[in-house]
Amino acid sequence: MLRLLIVDDEKIIRETLSEIIDYAAIGYQLIATARNGMEAYDIICDEYPDVVLLDIRMPVLSGLELIERVQKADSEITFVLLSGYSEFEYAKQAMRFGVQHYLLKPADKQELIDTLKRIRGDYEEKEFRKQQERREMIDGFRQPMEQCFLMEAFGAEGGFVPVWRKYRSLLSVPESSVCALFCYYVEEGQAGEFVSGMEGILQKKRIRRCFPVIYVKNCMVLILQADSLAAEQELADYCRGLLYPGQTVGYEVSFYHAASTGELFAYVTEKISRYQQICLYAARDQKRMIYNHHATPSRVQPAEHRNPSIVELLKEYVEQHLDQESLSLKWIAEHELFVSVGHLSKQFVKEEGLRFSDYLNRQRIEEAKRLMNYYHNDNISSIACQVGFGNNPQYFRQVFKKYVGCTPSDYLKSCGVEEETAGSGLRDAL
Repeated sequence: MLRLLIVDDEKIIRETLSEIIDYAAIGYQLIATARNGMEAYDIICDEYPDVVLLDIRMPVLSGLELIERVQKADSEITFVLLSGYSEFEYAKQAMRFGVQHYLLKPADKQELIDTLKRIRGDYEEKEFRKQQERREMIDGFRQPMEQCFLMEAFGAEGGFVPVWRKYRSLLSVPESSVCALFCYYVEEGQAGEFVSGMEGILQKKRIRRCFPVIYVKNCMVLILQADSLAAEQELADYCRGLLYPGQTVGYEVSFYHAASTGELFAYVTEKISRYQQICLYAARDQKRMIYNHHATPSRVQPAEHRNPSIVELLKEYVEQHLDQESLSLKWIAEHELFVSVGHLSKQFVKEEGLRFSDYLNRQRIEEAKRLMNYYHNDNISSIACQVGFGNNPQYFRQVFKKYVGCTPSDYLKSCGVEEETAGSGLRDAL
């Protein structure tokens, strides 16, 4: 609300102006009234009003003298002059001080309301421009700051946590509902068009992007604030449906969720820290290249120094494709790892100490638990689908109870989330 001061040497006028208008209804707070210019000046020095409604001719200190004195200290105050016909020459003098609002006595109520509304509109427009300039200034600092954040995170000897504490408030990222979208096989020539398309779909779905789009080794990483799995699924479907000229393979999509925004950034920075060249997109035509001097040869090209085991490759593939209902050891062995399923099964049991099916179920249930803690309001059927159980919530319920010891709905209750909060879909599905 704008703060209003009324100044007039006639008591009846002060009282009338104070009472005839519901100032709060038009965005004003009447902070005080004053009997003369000197009293008004003291109030202005103490209370800092935004608007002063005053008579031109007053004892001790006239309206014009008050305006002249106040403007030396605070040129932001708006003055509305009240005057009779015989004082028009005074009003013209006031115009030289930048006073734009002049009302004849007796002031018409509606005319006064309209004047105050126009002033409020001018203040709001001015404040909007200030905020816009402030945002532009912050944006000018944000890009180098984001780059500094990544470089410090890559080379932090004390670990990620001190770096995150340093930059957390500066990055202005939300504390909850933040996830990372990984889109694989995006070729360099398609990167700009991909970013442009994603910006469009994010605006349409009103999903906030919390950090520049990261592009490294044919992989796009978007850090987003999405409030439901349904929104994530729409983004995944959009990415998988993209087809650009010259595109050789379809895109694959996975999401990563963490208990906190800091943990999510730690995961992402660790993933990309092995590469020397990292590209940041603020928009399609706003691209910055980061050269990661902290990347060591062993991190940049790990395969040249230590080949990951076949089981490690298998687990990495599972982590990225948990949402696929048809995920199986046989399919991965034949189409991704190109080994016999028998050999892979034996090697997995040898290294991990459990069967692949047991491992897969455990991974899916752990992801489901994380999602339930993350999205309290989502339909459990959606979560079951997201972790690879398809449209079979009853089967998901059985597997969940086997590994956790309680049903999904009971698990939510144990986390302090009532069944009603979790959505009617929970009751319907489970």
